[in-house]
Amino acid sequence: MYHFPSTWRRLIAHFIDQAYVTILQAPVWIKISMDYIDHNELRIHWSHLVYMLLVSFLYETLSLYFFSTTLGKWQWSLKVISREKVGEDDSLRLDQSVLRVLVSRLSFFFGWSIFALAFLKVNRTHLADWVADTQVVGFKERSLPRVRWILAIGFAFLTVSESLKTAAMTLQSAQWIKPYIYYDSKALRGFLDDLEYRLEYQQDDED
Repeated sequence: MYHFPSTWRRLIAHFIDQAYVTILQAPVWIKISMDYIDHNELRIHWSHLVYMLLVSFLYETLSLYFFSTTLGKWQWSLKVISREKVGEDDSLRLDQSVLRVLVSRLSFFFGWSIFALAFLKVNRTHLADWVADTQVVGFKERSLPRVRWILAIGFAFLTVSESLKTAAMTLQSAQWIKPYIYYDSKALRGFLDDLEYRLEYQQDDED
């Protein structure tokens, strides 16, 4: 029997999935860091960017299509089912898996606001679920969630404006010079400068 899962379980599952994706993307992140140290330019080869986007997209899409869950959701006893249930089969079709992931990627522009919409529904479905006709369920019994209008509207109001500004700044900071995409970000440059300093300091200690 399925139950509506708690928000905190879904959040933890989400961050676990992000950690797995980051591990898969690690070779590119290391390449970007080392490239910055060598050339003092923040850039990424277009093929590496495509790889990172595909890893994130395919990880979730294929997991949902074949297993109706992801590693993070599975660890927290969560499952994504189709609301277009045919008999006893509630697994997702490929188009539902693709749609759900693509709509979720709108968070690049609108941040967590598209997920905060879940507080408007008792079954805790959000924008991606509405479009793909899916629903996250759990196997652990719990009390029925309540609609939280203030939390949903407040969270959306606080995040959507800042997310749009961040997305605009990110796109404006990117410059395409084949075969690289150069990116001017003070925050990321600060992180890489600190990483470079730590590596040089460690090397001096070893000498």
